[in-house]
Formats: sequence, structure tokens, C-alpha cells
Amino acid sequence: MFVSAWQEDDQGIRDADLENPAEKFLKEAENGNIDFLKTALEADPSLLSVTDEDGYTALHRAAYNNHLDAVSFLLEQGANAEARTKQGWTPLHSAANWGNYEIIGRLITHGVDVNARSSGSVTVSAEFFVFIRSVLIYTLLGASSSDK
Repeated sequence: MFVSAWQEDDQGIRDADLENPAEKFLKEAENGNIDFLKTALEADPSLLSVTDEDGYTALHRAAYNNHLDAVSFLLEQGANAEARTKQGWTPLHSAANWGNYEIIGRLITHGVDVNARSSGSVTVSAEFFVFIRSVLIYTLLGASSSDK
């Protein structure tokens, strides 16, 4: 079973089968390996639309791992910027969840739906707010403990 790289629990997670071209493509997008992505797409353009078991595309993976060059490359190659995971997340949700503001900007300038809602009706702005709130709490807790 191949599941998303950032699933919170470890149950059912296994390493990607790097002999499988689709899994290798997703993994290299997650790592931001543009040279590999270029070569792989030249050999098999259909890789642009592969997903993992949870519906994450190469664009989702590059977006949540903050690989701006890979996101830009995948968009230039025609990646579906509105692709949805099984939970209804777009690549923009993925970027917002991890606070990847440069990716957010790149996707917005590409024309993605900034009002997209997940299957649970979560907006992109709500995802970004949760990230910012977490950073703020962490910062404040760190500051208060270092003040002692």
C-alpha cells in the first residue's frame, strides 16, 4: 500500500517502490528533483497525472514540501492545479497547510481557485490560519520559556 508521505500515523505506511515509475515520479516531485521530473515526463507524459493512494499528485507533493521550482515546472508542463485528493485538498490547500507562502503565491498567479473547499468544507485561508496560529503559539511559548 502506498500512502501519502505526510500521513500522521505510521500504520500502513511503507517506503515507495522506486522501481515503479509512478511512485518514483511522486517521490522525486516530493524531493524537488526537477532533472528527474523532466527526464521522466519526456519518457512518459502520463506521469503528470499519477496519484498516490490518497489522491496526492506530484504537484501536491512539491507544494507541501515547498519546492517552488518543481511546482513551477509541473505547472508549465500542464499539471492540474485544481486536482483533488480523497479529502478534497487542492495543491493550494497543501501549500497553505504547511505555510509555504511562495508556493501559495505561485499557485494563485497561475489562477487557482482561492476559495476552494475541501471535502470537510475547509478553506485554503483556514488552513493557512491554522499554520500561522501554530507558529505564533510556538514562538510565544519559546519566547516565554527563554525569558525565565
